[in-house]
Amino acid sequence: MQWFWNHYMCQSESLEAPLADLRQHDLGQLPPALVITAEYDVLRDEGEAFADRLESSGVPVSRSQYAGMLHGFIHFAAAFDPSADALNEVSSFVRSGA
Repeated sequence: MQWFWNHYMCQSESLEAPLADLRQHDLGQLPPALVITAEYDVLRDEGEAFADRLESSGVPVSRSQYAGMLHGFIHFAAAFDPSADALNEVSSFVRSGA
């Protein structure tokens, strides 16, 4: 994950940049969120922790975890049936204006 973090940050930005790490900020002013995680995603626990933090900050959160799925599953509708379900969930959330 360190490799990804290093590529996420611009070389000119400090790792302490204000928006680099949302764990360091008050999230209470964020809009309602949909957090989708996948059972076998290496980032699943971080996604769930982020949803917990949003909720504890008073942000309305809808969350789903897709059993048996891996990171990026939503992009593979031809291979994974739950991908279509997740895409429908995202589109419904956006349409709802939550």
